[in-house]
Amino acid sequence: MFTCIKLRVGCCCNPGACNQILGLTSQDIRAHHKLGFKCWNHRDIIDGKPTGVVRISLGLTSTWNDVERFIEWIKQTFITYGFEEDEEDVVMQPRIVKFVIYPIKSCPGIEATSWVATKIGFKYDRMYAIYDSKGMLVTIQRNPLLGLLKCHIQGDITQDITRGANHLIISAQNSFEVITIDLSSATVPIEVNEWLTKILKQNVTLVKSNFTSFVNTSAYLVCNRQSIRDLNHRVQQKYANGVEPIDEERFRPNIVIDGVKAYAEDDMKEMSLLFPNCEETSVTFVSEKICNRCFTTTMIARKQSRDINMEPMKTLLTYRKTSEGSTFGMYVDFTNKEQMISAGSIVIQ
Repeated sequence: MFTCIKLRVGCCCNPGACNQILGLTSQDIRAHHKLGFKCWNHRDIIDGKPTGVVRISLGLTSTWNDVERFIEWIKQTFITYGFEEDEEDVVMQPRIVKFVIYPIKSCPGIEATSWVATKIGFKYDRMYAIYDSKGMLVTIQRNPLLGLLKCHIQGDITQDITRGANHLIISAQNSFEVITIDLSSATVPIEVNEWLTKILKQNVTLVKSNFTSFVNTSAYLVCNRQSIRDLNHRVQQKYANGVEPIDEERFRPNIVIDGVKAYAEDDMKEMSLLFPNCEETSVTFVSEKICNRCFTTTMIARKQSRDINMEPMKTLLTYRKTSEGSTFGMYVDFTNKEQMISAGSIVIQ
Protein backbone atom coordinates (compact mmCIF):
# COMPACT_ATOMS: atom_id res chain seq x y z
CA MET A 1 0.00 0.00 0.00
CA PHE A 2 1.29 3.46 -0.93
CA THR A 3 1.84 5.77 2.04
CA CYS A 4 1.99 9.53 1.58
CA ILE A 5 4.15 11.64 3.87
CA LYS A 6 4.18 15.38 3.23
CA LEU A 7 7.03 17.56 4.41
CA ARG A 8 6.44 21.26 5.00
CA VAL A 9 8.50 24.13 6.33
CA GLY A 10 7.83 27.49 7.95
CA CYS A 11 5.89 28.41 11.07
CA CYS A 12 3.07 25.88 10.94
CA CYS A 13 0.46 28.59 10.22
CA ASN A 14 0.65 29.13 13.97
CA PRO A 15 3.37 31.64 14.88
CA GLY A 16 2.71 31.37 18.61
CA ALA A 17 3.30 27.63 18.72
CA CYS A 18 6.33 27.96 16.42
CA ASN A 19 7.90 30.67 18.58
CA GLN A 20 7.36 28.56 21.69
CA ILE A 21 9.02 25.52 20.10
CA LEU A 22 11.99 27.63 18.94
CA GLY A 23 12.30 29.44 22.27
CA LEU A 24 11.93 32.87 20.66
CA THR A 25 11.13 35.73 23.05
CA SER A 26 8.97 38.74 22.27
CA GLN A 27 12.16 40.75 21.93
CA ASP A 28 13.48 38.24 19.37
CA ILE A 29 10.28 38.44 17.33
CA ARG A 30 10.28 42.25 17.31
CA ALA A 31 13.97 42.29 16.35
CA HIS A 32 13.29 39.90 13.45
CA HIS A 33 10.47 42.09 12.15
CA LYS A 34 12.67 45.19 12.34
CA LEU A 35 15.20 43.35 10.19
CA GLY A 36 12.48 42.79 7.59
CA PHE A 37 11.60 39.16 8.33
CA LYS A 38 8.27 37.96 6.94
CA CYS A 39 6.70 34.82 5.53
CA TRP A 40 8.30 33.31 2.41
CA ASN A 41 11.45 35.44 2.49
CA HIS A 42 13.67 32.36 2.91
CA ARG A 43 15.58 33.78 5.89
CA ASP A 44 16.06 30.56 7.84
CA ILE A 45 18.36 31.98 10.51
CA ILE A 46 18.61 35.49 12.00
CA ASP A 47 21.26 36.35 14.60
CA GLY A 48 22.01 32.65 14.99
CA LYS A 49 18.40 31.70 15.76
CA PRO A 50 16.07 29.69 13.46
CA THR A 51 12.91 31.41 12.24
CA GLY A 52 10.87 28.31 11.41
CA VAL A 53 10.55 24.55 11.68
CA VAL A 54 10.31 21.52 9.39
CA ARG A 55 7.43 19.13 9.96
CA ILE A 56 5.75 16.16 8.31
CA SER A 57 2.10 15.28 7.87
CA LEU A 58 1.04 11.63 7.87
CA GLY A 59 -1.83 9.99 5.99
CA LEU A 60 -4.74 7.87 7.18
CA THR A 61 -2.92 4.63 6.29
CA SER A 62 0.42 5.63 7.85
CA THR A 63 1.92 3.27 10.42
CA TRP A 64 4.64 3.46 13.09
CA ASN A 65 6.89 1.65 10.64
CA ASP A 66 6.51 4.57 8.20
CA VAL A 67 7.47 7.01 10.94
CA GLU A 68 10.50 4.94 11.94
CA ARG A 69 11.65 4.68 8.32
CA PHE A 70 11.30 8.44 7.94
CA ILE A 71 13.32 9.06 11.10
CA GLU A 72 16.03 6.71 9.86
CA TRP A 73 16.14 8.61 6.55
CA ILE A 74 16.52 11.89 8.47
CA LYS A 75 19.44 10.45 10.45
CA GLN A 76 21.23 9.11 7.38
CA THR A 77 20.69 12.25 5.30
CA PHE A 78 20.97 15.19 7.66
CA ILE A 79 22.55 14.16 10.95
CA THR A 80 26.26 13.68 11.52
CA TYR A 81 28.27 13.17 14.67
CA GLY A 82 31.73 14.51 15.37
CA PHE A 83 34.51 12.29 16.58
CA GLU A 84 35.90 12.12 20.11
CA GLU A 85 39.15 14.03 20.04
CA ASP A 86 42.18 12.36 21.46
CA GLU A 87 43.24 14.51 24.40
CA GLU A 88 46.90 13.87 23.57
CA ASP A 89 46.35 15.37 20.12
CA VAL A 90 44.49 18.34 21.54
CA VAL A 91 47.01 19.37 24.18
CA MET A 92 50.08 19.01 21.97
CA GLN A 93 51.78 22.19 20.84
CA PRO A 94 49.70 24.18 18.33
CA ARG A 95 51.70 24.55 15.15
CA ILE A 96 51.66 25.54 11.52
CA VAL A 97 52.13 22.42 9.39
CA LYS A 98 52.64 24.04 6.01
CA PHE A 99 51.94 26.96 3.70
CA VAL A 100 50.31 26.69 0.28
CA ILE A 101 50.88 29.23 -2.50
CA TYR A 102 48.71 29.36 -5.63
CA PRO A 103 50.62 31.23 -8.38
CA ILE A 104 47.70 30.76 -10.79
CA LYS A 105 44.24 31.39 -9.38
CA SER A 106 42.01 28.28 -9.12
CA CYS A 107 44.90 25.93 -10.00
CA PRO A 108 46.70 23.49 -7.65
CA GLY A 109 49.16 25.14 -5.28
CA ILE A 110 52.77 24.84 -4.14
CA GLU A 111 53.35 23.43 -0.65
CA ALA A 112 56.16 24.89 1.45
CA THR A 113 57.39 25.11 5.04
CA SER A 114 59.04 28.51 4.49
CA TRP A 115 57.88 31.41 2.34
CA VAL A 116 57.81 35.20 2.14
CA ALA A 117 54.70 36.75 3.69
CA THR A 118 53.48 40.24 2.79
CA LYS A 119 50.47 42.36 3.74
CA ILE A 120 48.74 41.44 0.46
CA GLY A 121 49.46 37.70 0.69
CA PHE A 122 52.24 35.21 0.21
CA LYS A 123 54.73 36.26 -2.42
CA TYR A 124 53.54 35.17 -5.89
CA ASP A 125 50.22 33.92 -4.50
CA ARG A 126 47.48 34.34 -7.13
CA MET A 127 49.71 36.57 -9.21
CA TYR A 128 48.17 35.10 -12.37
CA ALA A 129 44.64 34.23 -13.49
CA ILE A 130 43.26 32.56 -16.61
CA TYR A 131 40.50 34.21 -18.69
CA ASP A 132 38.49 32.87 -21.60
CA SER A 133 37.84 34.54 -24.96
CA LYS A 134 34.84 36.40 -23.51
CA GLY A 135 36.88 37.89 -20.69
CA MET A 136 35.40 35.56 -18.06
CA LEU A 137 37.57 34.13 -15.29
CA VAL A 138 38.23 30.42 -15.83
CA THR A 139 37.77 28.55 -12.53
CA ILE A 140 38.12 24.87 -11.75
CA GLN A 141 34.33 24.64 -11.57
CA ARG A 142 33.99 26.00 -15.10
CA ASN A 143 36.92 23.97 -16.45
CA PRO A 144 38.03 21.00 -14.29
CA LEU A 145 41.10 20.57 -16.53
CA LEU A 146 42.74 23.31 -14.44
CA GLY A 147 43.44 20.47 -12.02
CA LEU A 148 45.99 19.12 -14.53
CA LEU A 149 48.31 22.09 -14.06
CA LYS A 150 51.25 22.06 -11.68
CA CYS A 151 53.31 25.13 -10.75
CA HIS A 152 56.84 25.50 -9.46
CA ILE A 153 58.82 28.62 -8.52
CA GLN A 154 62.43 28.47 -9.63
CA GLY A 155 64.95 30.75 -7.94
CA ASP A 156 65.32 32.60 -4.66
CA ILE A 157 61.87 33.54 -3.36
CA THR A 158 63.39 36.12 -1.02
CA GLN A 159 64.70 38.08 -3.97
CA ASP A 160 62.80 41.06 -5.37
CA ILE A 161 60.99 40.03 -8.57
CA THR A 162 62.23 43.12 -10.41
CA ARG A 163 65.69 41.54 -10.52
CA GLY A 164 64.34 38.89 -12.89
CA ALA A 165 65.93 35.99 -11.01
CA ASN A 166 62.79 33.92 -10.55
CA HIS A 167 60.67 31.96 -12.96
CA LEU A 168 57.29 30.27 -12.82
CA ILE A 169 57.43 26.79 -14.33
CA ILE A 170 54.10 25.27 -15.42
CA SER A 171 53.62 21.62 -16.32
CA ALA A 172 50.57 19.41 -16.87
CA GLN A 173 49.76 15.78 -16.09
CA ASN A 174 48.82 15.06 -19.70
CA SER A 175 51.78 16.77 -21.36
CA PHE A 176 55.53 16.31 -21.55
CA GLU A 177 55.98 20.00 -22.32
CA VAL A 178 56.99 22.55 -19.69
CA ILE A 179 56.35 26.29 -19.92
CA THR A 180 58.55 28.84 -18.17
CA ILE A 181 57.51 32.43 -17.37
CA ASP A 182 59.83 35.20 -16.21
CA LEU A 183 58.15 36.52 -13.04
CA SER A 184 59.72 39.94 -13.57
CA SER A 185 57.97 40.40 -16.92
CA ALA A 186 54.76 42.45 -16.99
CA THR A 187 53.39 40.43 -19.92
CA VAL A 188 52.84 36.77 -20.67
CA PRO A 189 54.40 35.31 -23.85
CA ILE A 190 51.91 34.26 -26.52
CA GLU A 191 53.30 30.73 -26.58
CA VAL A 192 52.15 30.30 -22.95
CA ASN A 193 48.57 31.11 -23.93
CA GLU A 194 48.80 28.74 -26.90
CA TRP A 195 50.03 25.94 -24.63
CA LEU A 196 47.32 26.57 -22.02
CA THR A 197 44.69 26.67 -24.76
CA LYS A 198 45.80 23.22 -25.87
CA ILE A 199 45.88 21.78 -22.33
CA LEU A 200 42.56 23.27 -21.21
CA LYS A 201 40.83 22.64 -24.54
CA GLN A 202 39.45 26.17 -24.76
CA ASN A 203 40.78 29.50 -25.95
CA VAL A 204 42.34 31.15 -22.87
CA THR A 205 44.72 33.92 -21.86
CA LEU A 206 46.98 34.00 -18.82
CA VAL A 207 46.85 37.45 -17.18
CA LYS A 208 49.31 38.84 -14.65
CA SER A 209 48.41 41.21 -11.83
CA ASN A 210 51.31 43.63 -11.52
CA PHE A 211 50.04 45.59 -8.53
CA THR A 212 48.25 43.31 -6.06
CA SER A 213 46.78 39.82 -6.71
CA PHE A 214 43.65 38.05 -7.92
CA VAL A 215 42.40 37.41 -4.37
CA ASN A 216 38.62 37.41 -3.95
CA THR A 217 38.12 37.95 -0.24
CA SER A 218 41.28 37.80 1.85
CA ALA A 219 44.95 37.11 1.27
CA TYR A 220 45.31 34.33 3.85
CA LEU A 221 43.00 31.41 4.66
CA VAL A 222 43.72 29.21 7.70
CA CYS A 223 42.42 25.63 7.87
CA ASN A 224 42.68 23.35 10.90
CA ARG A 225 43.58 19.67 10.35
CA GLN A 226 41.60 18.65 13.42
CA SER A 227 38.51 20.28 11.89
CA ILE A 228 39.13 18.35 8.66
CA ARG A 229 39.40 15.10 10.67
CA ASP A 230 36.07 15.84 12.35
CA LEU A 231 34.46 16.62 8.98
CA ASN A 232 35.76 13.37 7.50
CA HIS A 233 34.39 11.42 10.45
CA ARG A 234 30.95 12.90 9.78
CA VAL A 235 31.20 12.20 6.05
CA GLN A 236 32.26 8.59 6.56
CA GLN A 237 29.25 7.94 8.83
CA LYS A 238 26.83 8.79 6.03
CA TYR A 239 27.99 6.22 3.48
CA ALA A 240 27.73 2.49 4.23
CA ASN A 241 30.31 1.51 1.61
CA GLY A 242 32.75 4.23 2.59
CA VAL A 243 33.97 7.18 0.54
CA GLU A 244 37.27 8.79 -0.27
CA PRO A 245 38.38 11.16 2.53
CA ILE A 246 38.09 14.90 1.97
CA ASP A 247 41.64 16.22 1.71
CA GLU A 248 42.99 19.64 2.61
CA GLU A 249 43.39 20.82 -0.98
CA ARG A 250 39.59 20.92 -1.40
CA PHE A 251 39.54 24.00 0.86
CA ARG A 252 42.48 25.74 -0.84
CA PRO A 253 44.12 26.92 2.40
CA ASN A 254 47.14 29.20 2.56
CA ILE A 255 48.05 28.12 6.09
CA VAL A 256 47.38 24.66 7.59
CA ILE A 257 47.49 24.35 11.38
CA ASP A 258 47.28 21.38 13.75
CA GLY A 259 47.49 20.65 17.47
CA VAL A 260 44.34 22.54 18.44
CA LYS A 261 40.74 21.41 18.93
CA ALA A 262 38.44 21.05 15.97
CA TYR A 263 36.97 24.42 14.97
CA ALA A 264 39.15 26.32 17.45
CA GLU A 265 39.83 28.64 14.50
CA ASP A 266 36.21 29.88 14.71
CA ASP A 267 36.98 31.79 17.91
CA MET A 268 40.60 32.67 17.13
CA LYS A 269 41.44 36.36 17.52
CA GLU A 270 45.06 36.20 16.46
CA MET A 271 47.81 33.69 15.69
CA SER A 272 51.42 34.45 16.56
CA LEU A 273 54.46 32.62 15.19
CA LEU A 274 57.49 32.54 17.46
CA PHE A 275 60.54 31.77 15.34
CA PRO A 276 64.17 32.65 16.09
CA ASN A 277 64.99 33.12 12.38
CA CYS A 278 62.47 35.94 11.94
CA GLU A 279 63.45 39.58 12.18
CA GLU A 280 60.67 40.22 14.70
CA THR A 281 60.28 38.46 18.06
CA SER A 282 56.87 37.32 16.85
CA VAL A 283 54.90 37.33 13.61
CA THR A 284 51.18 37.87 13.94
CA PHE A 285 48.14 37.06 11.84
CA VAL A 286 44.91 38.74 12.98
CA SER A 287 41.55 37.06 12.36
CA GLU A 288 39.33 38.83 9.84
CA LYS A 289 36.24 36.64 9.38
CA ILE A 290 35.08 33.04 9.04
CA CYS A 291 35.19 31.67 5.51
CA ASN A 292 31.85 30.96 3.84
CA ARG A 293 32.41 27.98 1.58
CA CYS A 294 31.18 27.53 -1.99
CA PHE A 295 30.83 24.47 -4.21
CA THR A 296 34.45 24.77 -5.36
CA THR A 297 35.13 22.49 -2.37
CA THR A 298 33.32 19.68 -4.21
CA MET A 299 35.91 19.73 -7.02
CA ILE A 300 38.66 17.08 -6.89
CA ALA A 301 41.56 18.72 -8.72
CA ARG A 302 43.69 15.61 -9.18
CA LYS A 303 40.73 13.82 -10.80
CA GLN A 304 39.52 16.86 -12.78
CA SER A 305 35.98 16.07 -11.66
CA ARG A 306 33.34 16.91 -9.08
CA ASP A 307 32.62 14.76 -6.02
CA ILE A 308 29.69 12.53 -6.97
CA ASN A 309 28.20 12.96 -3.48
CA MET A 310 28.65 16.77 -3.53
CA GLU A 311 30.82 16.48 -0.45
CA PRO A 312 31.92 18.18 1.69
CA MET A 313 29.15 20.76 1.11
CA LYS A 314 26.40 18.22 1.72
CA THR A 315 27.76 17.43 5.18
CA LEU A 316 28.77 20.99 6.04
CA LEU A 317 25.13 21.99 5.54
CA THR A 318 24.14 19.62 8.37
CA TYR A 319 26.18 21.32 11.09
CA ARG A 320 28.03 24.41 9.79
CA LYS A 321 25.20 26.35 8.15
CA THR A 322 24.69 29.99 9.14
CA SER A 323 22.55 32.79 7.75
CA GLU A 324 25.48 33.60 5.41
CA GLY A 325 26.24 30.06 4.24
CA SER A 326 28.28 27.04 5.32
CA THR A 327 31.51 27.99 7.08
CA PHE A 328 34.89 26.28 7.26
CA GLY A 329 38.23 27.99 7.94
CA MET A 330 39.25 31.49 9.00
CA TYR A 331 40.52 34.44 6.97
CA VAL A 332 43.43 36.29 8.59
CA ASP A 333 45.46 39.43 7.92
CA PHE A 334 49.25 39.66 8.16
CA THR A 335 50.25 42.58 10.39
CA ASN A 336 54.05 42.55 10.07
CA LYS A 337 56.37 43.85 7.39
CA GLU A 338 57.33 41.64 4.46
CA GLN A 339 59.57 38.81 5.60
CA MET A 340 60.37 35.12 5.35
CA ILE A 341 58.40 32.97 7.80
CA SER A 342 58.63 29.26 8.58
CA ALA A 343 56.19 26.59 9.75
CA GLY A 344 56.46 25.70 13.42
CA SER A 345 55.00 26.44 16.83
CA ILE A 346 52.30 29.07 17.23
CA VAL A 347 50.35 30.76 19.97
CA ILE A 348 46.60 31.19 19.38
CA GLN A 349 44.50 33.72 21.28
